[in-house]
Amino acid sequence: MQYRSLTAFTLFIGLSVIASTVKPDHTYAADDGKDKAPASRVDVTIELPTTLPSFDDAALVAILFEFDPRIADKAADEVDRVVVRNLGHQQGIAQTLRFDIGDAIKNPNPDRRYYVSCRVYKDLGDKDGFKRGKQLHYCHNEHPQAPGRVYDETNGTSLTFIAR
Repeated sequence: MQYRSLTAFTLFIGLSVIASTVKPDHTYAADDGKDKAPASRVDVTIELPTTLPSFDDAALVAILFEFDPRIADKAADEVDRVVVRNLGHQQGIAQTLRFDIGDAIKNPNPDRRYYVSCRVYKDLGDKDGFKRGKQLHYCHNEHPQAPGRVYDETNGTSLTFIAR
């Protein structure tokens, strides 16, 4: 009788060790078994609170950047951009803007890191007028460790920013 319980216990421990070392991989489709890239589209929500001062004729610029965390002396590369023109806000009225960014990336590189930066500029009307325009507001993502990061366990593919 003791022999059977020892064998069952050994089998239980063996299966527990195997189960703890095998990590489930959710990147494979059940039908074809081929590696699937994560969704590249990031859902961005911008909140314009009631306390934000009024403005009109502004442009909200959201930029998706990619960088290699192993290289310290290289700036991040812009990989996608969304510009929302003719943006206005009335102090005392809360507004919420929603849009997608990241369609330019078909397969996010797992060795790279990605983040989104959002700002509101005075719109000068030309193609890149916001570069010479005055920055009105910075949009802040309140994640404590990695603000604006996407395509990882931090924020996934959804971000919420608050204009300040």
